[in-house]
Amino acid sequence: MAFRAAQTSRPAPPLRAGSDPPPATVLAVDGGYHGDTLGAMDATPPSIFNVGQTPWYAPRGLFVDPPTAGRGARGWTVRPPPSAPGTDAVVEGGLDELFDGSRAAGPVGRAYRASIDAAIDAHEASRAGRLGALLFEPVLQGAGGMRFIDPAWQVGGEGEGWRG
Repeated sequence: MAFRAAQTSRPAPPLRAGSDPPPATVLAVDGGYHGDTLGAMDATPPSIFNVGQTPWYAPRGLFVDPPTAGRGARGWTVRPPPSAPGTDAVVEGGLDELFDGSRAAGPVGRAYRASIDAAIDAHEASRAGRLGALLFEPVLQGAGGMRFIDPAWQVGGEGEGWRG
């Protein structure tokens, strides 16, 4: 339904003469797993689980690589994604500090949102597809290797945080 709505609810970008509109695609977290049906498999990036095992597989999306968090001696360590290397950050304290809405509303959240917006803009400009749906895995990405995704990245700088 989301893809059908995306094709009809907002005007498509102008087309060149004789060209087809870009396909509807999904925005999802890299390394995600959404099931083994045809549509669900196409909503995941190429991996050993779909490439070569299903000849009809065709990735249909923008797959963004999130920062992850892990517990250490001083608190939580937030690691940037391999696609955007940088310095690990330490969030001292426990889960309350990691989930604190001020992280998402502050510079960290704004930087995350800017990187996601840039990825979306590049995806749509490349005519790889119009985003029509978001597949969201809340905090713990199980099938993708038990990754704990930084909650501030998932909020994306919108402000109120998780406990609003």
